[in-house]
Amino acid sequence: LRPFFFDCLLSDLILGRNILLVTHEEILKELLRLAKHLSIDAFMDRDIPIDHPIVLSYSPEKKDFIDGHY
Repeated sequence: LRPFFFDCLLSDLILGRNILLVTHEEILKELLRLAKHLSIDAFMDRDIPIDHPIVLSYSPEKKDFIDGHY
């Protein structure tokens, strides 16, 4: 999943493209963990709402996610 995050998703965000991603809970948790730079242990116990959208904003200037809400 890590190569997909960096090679596909992040490269599109760097180019300023919007992404709509529909996935299962465990994959969603892993993608959010990568986006937030968290360890597996620090993140896997968190409850992630799966019944409504999760929106993240990416800043190409800062090369990081700057905002997120669900």
